[in-house]
Amino acid sequence: MTTLRFSASGGTVESAVPSQEGTAEVIIPGLVNAHAHSGMAVLRGLGDGLALEDWLKVVMAAEDTLTEDDMRWSLSLAVCEMIRAGTTAFADMFHWTEPLIDTVIQAGLRVAAAPVVFGEGITPYLAAGTLGFPAQLDHIERLAARYASEPLVRIAYGPHAVYTCGADVFREVAERTAAGGLGVHVHLSGDLARGRHRPGRTGPDAHRDRRAYRAARPLDDHRARDQGHRR
Repeated sequence: MTTLRFSASGGTVESAVPSQEGTAEVIIPGLVNAHAHSGMAVLRGLGDGLALEDWLKVVMAAEDTLTEDDMRWSLSLAVCEMIRAGTTAFADMFHWTEPLIDTVIQAGLRVAAAPVVFGEGITPYLAAGTLGFPAQLDHIERLAARYASEPLVRIAYGPHAVYTCGADVFREVAERTAAGGLGVHVHLSGDLARGRHRPGRTGPDAHRDRRAYRAARPLDDHRARDQGHRR
């Protein structure tokens, strides 16, 4: 048996030392969950099997009933599951406050927490107290300042998606991240048709071509590939 030592930063093998121990265990760097909805863990299975549009209606209605305490318990469940599966770091765009972030710190995980931002006039998660645009951006920056010296926490802007934010939100986020250096976590597209068919909105790739969006250096999630479109 050979014991391998990996570099956590580079993902490379630093050393390989022969061992006489007859175990079949493998030690690897912790796994990273690049996109989690930890606050929704308690809703798992809700609307299972429904088409996307119908599923969203069911799930978003349920989210509106969640209190911050509900989300704390949901987050705790998700954290336990991640630890059990070997996940030591995760990125999450949802409702984030100091008590929720502190829950992750107490568990010893790393988190890239991106409080979700919606376009003007959309204020989801009312029971949990999520702010609307642009006040949510100020909240994000307050959290970033609060946890600037915490090695387990990284705060990012969380514009929800092209079809729920619009160009104004992405432009403002791009300007703020250029000034302050925070990152961006975004659902680029769960379904290309959602971006293409909404009146007054363009598709997600059209937004990607805008300087404001590119400047934000986003972590893209829920990307969908249009098989009939050549890039």
